[in-house]
Amino acid sequence: MDVLYWLPQPYKNWGASWIRLRLAELTYFLLALRWIHFVAAFTTIGAIFTTVMVVRPSLKKLSPDIRSPLAFQLLPRMIRVQISAAVVLMAAGVGMAWILGLQRASGGSFMAVFTSTSWGIAIAGGGVLTLILFFNGVIIARPAINAITKIIAQAQYPSTGGIASGAKSAMIKLQKRLDTVIMINFIISLIVLFLMGFAAHG
Repeated sequence: MDVLYWLPQPYKNWGASWIRLRLAELTYFLLALRWIHFVAAFTTIGAIFTTVMVVRPSLKKLSPDIRSPLAFQLLPRMIRVQISAAVVLMAAGVGMAWILGLQRASGGSFMAVFTSTSWGIAIAGGGVLTLILFFNGVIIARPAINAITKIIAQAQYPSTGGIASGAKSAMIKLQKRLDTVIMINFIISLIVLFLMGFAAHG
């Protein structure tokens, strides 16, 4: 198994034998990983779908006096949940891919499972897209939300006299950037769902 390529040959043979013996014992661990993976996937993708189909359209119909406090409370919590769930999703997914990859390799090439089989390519593609989704949330969405909530928080003090014109233009740019990232993540999540569904029947 080339997953053990870095070991000397005697240890590599022993490691391959140990893995084959232990794969049958990993059934319950794999079931636990599946459950964790599914719950994290429902949370991550469900939050994205809820944001696109419910939260964004509803916020746009509200007046600024109502929309700003609601966004101030809602958006930071939502992005924290999405990012946390995505971390759990990726960790459980890597564990599942490792176990299922070893089972499908059956003593052959571990990496070939993910480069030359439809199941492996779908799993690898879904993993890469999930990683992109995660970094979109961490690098782009979260800083934009933090900046928006900071502007809203400063406007809540009477001495500030509301949101200044410069801050308003900055907030509009941030909102557009956030909307773009949300739609990109929405499309990515649809592709990931397709790939995971394909892999489940592959």
